[in-house]
Amino acid sequence: MKRQRIEPSHTQIENLKILHLSLIMPVHEMMKATLLIAYINQLYRVNRRYFAANPVNTFTYQALKAVEDISIINVAEALVKVQEVGVEISKKADAIKHRHAVSHPFTVKWRSKDMQIFHDKDRKYVDIKAVIVWDIYRTVTNKLRKLGNDNLYEDFSITKEMAGLVLLVMDNTMKCIDKNTEFVEQMLESLSTFKVKFMDFVVRNPAVQKTK
Repeated sequence: MKRQRIEPSHTQIENLKILHLSLIMPVHEMMKATLLIAYINQLYRVNRRYFAANPVNTFTYQALKAVEDISIINVAEALVKVQEVGVEISKKADAIKHRHAVSHPFTVKWRSKDMQIFHDKDRKYVDIKAVIVWDIYRTVTNKLRKLGNDNLYEDFSITKEMAGLVLLVMDNTMKCIDKNTEFVEQMLESLSTFKVKFMDFVVRNPAVQKTK
């Protein structure tokens, strides 16, 4: 017997649109921050002999980590507050667990069995939060597209501000650096190339349940 397709109600569609609007900024901020962190880590790993200090110890690097944390909190809050969206969001529970972990960084004994398992498996450190939020965002945007919606903001741009943050980290950790206009343009091009590989990794990550 063919399974009957259940269409979302008007209320569910409106809630889904509200959820999408609530997710745009924290998801994009998460993706940008994680991309920059990954780029800086690779830069340090490949060119370590040119560094006088580890970029992890810079204020800028830690600020990017803080953007990741506040983004997962805002994504989880949106998922909790906006209910009845007419689509199953498989990574919702993961986002909420990460929100709890970020909000209570020194908790080691959890009342929730699921959170204790999450903690004991070090998922706070092992999981790539950008993979989780991008899967959630794709679930929402894919459903809205099927319902005839567009302008879903499914991409983000590499900006001079992002290149500037990398340069700021480099300036405070590398032994010598020549920051001229040509160098900034090269950095933008390098970040754009890295973004393609980064997004391919995020979308193809084994932790992601493929959305259709």
